[in-house]
Formats: sequence, structure tokens, C-alpha cells
Amino acid sequence: MMKTFFFIITSLILFSSPLFSSDIYYVIHVKDTIIVKNTRTILKVGDKISSDEELIFKSPNAAAAIISPQKGRFTLSVCGKKTRRKYKEFADFVKNLLMPSSSRVSTRRGELNNFVDLRSHFTGGNYLIIKKVLLKINADAFPMTDTSFFYVKYTFDNEVINKKLTFSGDTLIIDPKTLYTFEGNPIQSSRTSDTKIYYYQKKEIKSILIAEFNPVIPDENLLRKECMLLISQLKKQGKDVISISNEVIAFLNEFYGKPNMMDVTHWLNKTFKIKDNL
Repeated sequence: MMKTFFFIITSLILFSSPLFSSDIYYVIHVKDTIIVKNTRTILKVGDKISSDEELIFKSPNAAAAIISPQKGRFTLSVCGKKTRRKYKEFADFVKNLLMPSSSRVSTRRGELNNFVDLRSHFTGGNYLIIKKVLLKINADAFPMTDTSFFYVKYTFDNEVINKKLTFSGDTLIIDPKTLYTFEGNPIQSSRTSDTKIYYYQKKEIKSILIAEFNPVIPDENLLRKECMLLISQLKKQGKDVISISNEVIAFLNEFYGKPNMMDVTHWLNKTFKIKDNL
């Protein structure tokens, strides 16, 4: 009897200890559709889930960014699972799908001095645009005038569109509001393809292909909500301003595209009062 009582007490202590408790995570981003199996609801930004929650990934590319106040940021993905190649959807528990999120900060910053700089700037993955991009260009290498300028070419509804990019002095401006219009009406960038940027010189009557790239223009309201959740959790961890900026930029780079450092840090400062100390 005494041994039975001791076993029950020991079991209660063990299974109520932190070692056996579920970890709690906050959802800061969701790509494609993920279903919470227990409630049959779609996982969304702001949800709180435990490590014992079972999720259904409706496509092989579905993924989510989550953060624990104690353990940091993670990515939920079926990437690397053998079943990814066999099934259109996949189910598993959060604790089995946790992958450390990338902390690599891939950014663009500084003046673009030559063709190699420009090509490198626009290639290497998705190109994130928050509001607009301002690029300082070496005026000797690429003067911008009425007869020498940059333009973007893309395909929309099987029609090739050419858009001249605006500039101010030696600063090139990429503004989605003027870039993505057709016959005076705004269009969704996701409906375009084969996007390329060129430099044109009227005097020599030639266009120089700089690079093919993939602009990504996120919903700013959703992006603001995601970053607000991430920043609030990082502050709870006692992160300093530079660490928070780096973590947010790493998140943007992983789930949206490589950001232009100056534009993103300016946006963070203006939106969240995260100073541009980088």
C-alpha cells in the first residue's frame, strides 16, 4: 500500500513538472493553409498553440513562423519529411516539426557603384518591397536623366508591360503604386511574371539587362501585425534594439524576401520606434 502511494505521488510530481509540460508558442506568420486538427480551424497570425497540438499541412509548401517567450523563434514545416513527396497533405505534432528559424541577415545596403553591384542587388531570391525602395546609384556609372534611365519589364495577362522607374538625383525609386498599373488601374504583383530590370541609354539606343528578379509586396497591415507580435515577444526576452532589428530582418528574409536595409530599418523606426542603429 505504501509503495503504491509513493508511486502515485512520484508520478504526479514528475508529470506536473516543467519537464513534462507543453511549451506554448505564438504564431507570427502562416504560409498557405495549416489546420489545427483538434478544432478544425485554420491556423492564423496571433494564435497560441502548444507543442502537443496536432496540425494538418494542406500542401507540401505550407509553413508557419512561431515564437516561444522562453525558447525563441522557430519554423514549422514538413520540409525534409519523407511523406512530403508522397502526399498532398501531412499531419504531425508541433513538437515533431520544430526547426530553428534562420538567423541569417541577408540585406542590401550602401551605394550601388557598378553593374556587378546592381546585378547582385536584384538577384538571389525574392525581392522584398515595403512601401517603396530607394536605391542610391553611382551617377558616374549609371546617370539618370530623361534619356538615360532604369525601367522594369514584366508580363501581365499575356501582355508585356514596360514601366519607367522614377528617380530623384542619384536615387532610384521603385514604387509599387506606379510600377503595378495597367491602363491606369492598379494590378496585383502576384498576377505578373518574368520581371526584369533594365538600364536604357537613348544616345546609344540600347537597353542593358541588369537582372531578372521577383518583387514581393506584402500586405502592410498583416506585416505590421506579424512584426508587432514578434517584437513584443523579443522585448519580453530582454533583447536590445539591435538584436530586435536583426531578428525582424531575419524573419522578413526567411518568409518574404531579401530586404533593402535602409528602407526596412526606416520602416521599423517609423512604425515601431525601433531605431536605425545598424
